[in-house]
Amino acid sequence: MNYLFFLIFGVFSLNLYAQNFADNDLGKVITEKLKENIEKERIRKLSDKEKVKAKATKGENKNKEEYKDYENMTELLLELFSQPDFKDTKVSFSLISNGKVLISVNKDLKLNQASVSKLVVTLAALKYLGLNYRFKTDFYINEKIDKDGVLNGDLIIKGYGDPNLLSEDIYKIIDVLKLTGLREIKGNVIVDLSYFDKKYSIYELKEEDDSRAYAAFNNALPLNYNSFKFSLRPYLDTEKKENDKVKVYVSYPSSLVVRIKNNLVLSRRYSKVKAITKEHKYHNTMLELTGRVNKKTDLLVFYRKIQYPDYYFGKIFYKMLKYSGIKVKGRLKIKYEDFLKDKNDIRLLFAYKTKYLLDTLIIMNRYSNNFIAEQLLKIIGAEYLKTNDLQKKGSWEAGIKAVKEMLEKDVGLTGDYVYTNGSGLNDANFFSSYQIATLLDYIKNNFDYKWYMLSTLPKIGISGTLRRYCLSEECKGKVVAKTGSLRSTVALAGYIKAQKNVYSFALAVNFKRSKKKFRKILNLAKRLMTDMTELFDKKEIF
Repeated sequence: MNYLFFLIFGVFSLNLYAQNFADNDLGKVITEKLKENIEKERIRKLSDKEKVKAKATKGENKNKEEYKDYENMTELLLELFSQPDFKDTKVSFSLISNGKVLISVNKDLKLNQASVSKLVVTLAALKYLGLNYRFKTDFYINEKIDKDGVLNGDLIIKGYGDPNLLSEDIYKIIDVLKLTGLREIKGNVIVDLSYFDKKYSIYELKEEDDSRAYAAFNNALPLNYNSFKFSLRPYLDTEKKENDKVKVYVSYPSSLVVRIKNNLVLSRRYSKVKAITKEHKYHNTMLELTGRVNKKTDLLVFYRKIQYPDYYFGKIFYKMLKYSGIKVKGRLKIKYEDFLKDKNDIRLLFAYKTKYLLDTLIIMNRYSNNFIAEQLLKIIGAEYLKTNDLQKKGSWEAGIKAVKEMLEKDVGLTGDYVYTNGSGLNDANFFSSYQIATLLDYIKNNFDYKWYMLSTLPKIGISGTLRRYCLSEECKGKVVAKTGSLRSTVALAGYIKAQKNVYSFALAVNFKRSKKKFRKILNLAKRLMTDMTELFDKKEIF
């Protein structure tokens, strides 16, 4: 593969470990080669004939570039990271096996890892919660249900941060309540949120970004990832009895707590919608819509975060109880201190359980769910405090403390990293590629975690966020990894299969915010994965 324009992107520290030769620092060699190529291209000018020929064969060469036969990883990384698209970027790459660095580029450079950070909370969840951990919500009563199905007391709901609760679960819970004989509640419906503290978000985002579902609030009793779905559809009145407009549909039962302020207009231009959620009276959420929708649009679907998360589950559950035929005389009450503490008259009616930990980790890692990651971090914090006999609520601070203790004592990472949230959203978590690869290598060599971590990660060309990462059919299924992407970050870390071994790798590229730059770096990351799998499939490199 021949590239016409090589630009200097900085001096890479390229360390190579292999069986046949010792460690080498190839950073200076790379720099000198780039300078030489740039000088050659500066003094050489293409003739008109050569330009036409180059233009005619551009598409053909582009396709051929993806399938070049590389002799070794040095050649592959040298050519890839010398491309013009890596100008003004920071790159860190490491490939290791059993604690040995096989090849690396700036392995100690700390960069934003984006959603690759979810690997950290995955290991912490496996360690502190265990595979048998199952998410639950407890339902208590403080009086007996009489023969007529009347509860002369309160129904108490204790949340433990279950991130899997969906609208259909409310229907199931009500069915279970009916099976207990319950037909009327004379007291109140009390929601106990004391398992978590009252801090709902750890992100600092712009207004529109802050309303998106990927930045949803976290609390002890969530519903639908504390977000809601709505759709937009043009309404064209052919009889002209009323004006053409944009109709808004909020999915049920979220529509019970969402109010709409619709300032959208129909247009012949492309659709451009701004959707922001704000607090509204009576603990409802106001959805404010501005912008335009193209008249020929069939349907537009959006997800946004709910406001007042503590009332989201409670208000919908309270209303659906009544709709289902169970009478409620009392009110909905939210409690932030342990309502069950020192009360001997309260007994457990039933515990509603959803998914096991492993099933939840699969959803989080394969589809990069930020909400689940933050819920898990707070749950880890609560269980960590309980283990250490500290009667405190689950919090991000406690979860981060537990994670850092695990990274330092178990994995052996030093303290020169930054870890401030579970999901990796925003400029929050900074690790070197060597540290991430070391974490993965630790998991690979630990029988208690190895198979479970592998099962949660997406597989290249097949599932999750790696489904479209293959540039050739041959690479499908040969990499399992966690992706990470922000407007200024492309990251990827996981395991790659060779003929006789499985290697741990980590890649992170940081750059100035740019959609165009992001797409180019993402395509190069895809090419790196494709070329690596073809190289390792051809021969055992290390």
